Amino acid sequence: MDSSLKDSSQNEKLQYFEETLQELLEHFEHSEEDPVRGRPRILSAFCLWSSVLFGVLRGFSSQLQLWKLLTFKSFWKFRAVNLSDQAVYKRLSQESDFLQSFFEYTTESLQQRLQPHSLCLASWANGVYAIDASVLDKIKRYLPSLCETPRKDNKDLLPGRIHAAFDLNLQQWTHVLKQENPDQNEKVTAWELIEKLPKQSLLLFDLGYFSFEFFDRLADENYFWITRLRKKTSYTELHTFCESGDFSDKLVFLGKTNYRSARAVRMIRFSIGSTNYEYITNVLEPERLSLPEIAGLYQRRWDIELAFKLLKREMNLHFFWSAKPEVIWHQVWASLAISQIVLGFRQELAGRIGVDPFEISMKSVVEDIPDFVMRGIDFYERFAELGRKVGVIRPSRRVENRAPSPKLSKYNLDISGVLLERSPRYPGV
Repeated sequence: MDSSLKDSSQNEKLQYFEETLQELLEHFEHSEEDPVRGRPRILSAFCLWSSVLFGVLRGFSSQLQLWKLLTFKSFWKFRAVNLSDQAVYKRLSQESDFLQSFFEYTTESLQQRLQPHSLCLASWANGVYAIDASVLDKIKRYLPSLCETPRKDNKDLLPGRIHAAFDLNLQQWTHVLKQENPDQNEKVTAWELIEKLPKQSLLLFDLGYFSFEFFDRLADENYFWITRLRKKTSYTELHTFCESGDFSDKLVFLGKTNYRSARAVRMIRFSIGSTNYEYITNVLEPERLSLPEIAGLYQRRWDIELAFKLLKREMNLHFFWSAKPEVIWHQVWASLAISQIVLGFRQELAGRIGVDPFEISMKSVVEDIPDFVMRGIDFYERFAELGRKVGVIRPSRRVENRAPSPKLSKYNLDISGVLLERSPRYPGV
């Protein structure tokens, strides 16, 4: 991912995306209204939260910039208002679900728009999603007033973390949970996300979710999954589909004595040079999901990491405007809504010209497209015609999937006599 949104001068090049943002705001309906009784508020709720979206888009780094925007500069259709900085800060520190609701509305709107440009990953599943959590950076680093806080209290200065499901076919955030406790175990809150996803979806996740009980419950709830095998995990071999000198594809039970899973899983292993790869999945049929497809799909789990990077680095979400949790989360939801628009625009461009989204330079999406629009140039045609020549469409930096691809005819697919379930033993049970 290119560093295209790091400072305000770069963020101003996002002006073209403001049209989409304003269009979504115009159609967005929200129940948060100003009080009917008494004198109307000088600063309406719609204007306030729109200014937060504008500030995130333009790379603001403080509440002070937001106050100056509202009282001195004005923006979009909103006129300047006469309010003190403290009055604006007080409003920002109040709880509101406006921006979270707007993010959810943006997500729903873009999902419909992007369907024609969806990738075709695991077409047999009802969607492919990466699940992960990301801790928000420490407030201490950016607020001088907190620099003297004792080291032992550093943990309290973590604002929380984002726990999210990312649609790999649409390259969009699907569901996002706000976690105020950064130390909360991922598996505890994962189900709140997973239950929102379609049954028979394929889920990709890292070792933070590794748990026999978690794997069994996913299968019980009718979800497919792929993850890596944790080192030193014991297992019992049940059936060998195919095995050669540099790879194996088998059915196994995870765990043996004190802890063990209830359901059989498929374990694939292969080596490329000196690097060993080990994956497990509950998709037991090689004819449905081949060895190279398992490796290739798990590589796409990295997409959610890059989406987090877009939020925290390129969209300045590592630079908080305030130490107050309410202000931080307003900024988080605004950043998420805008990142949906940016990611969606790249996805649509990739779909129209027939390339993988990660082959398109995000920097070019942000900087060149607005310039083409201003000059009346068809940027879809320009990208398709000259994109590869000038390097704005280039091979993705993703590591090439070189997993072995054995022929299915070499597989022993008959598992009719294999026991696939047993009584489990979970920790603490």
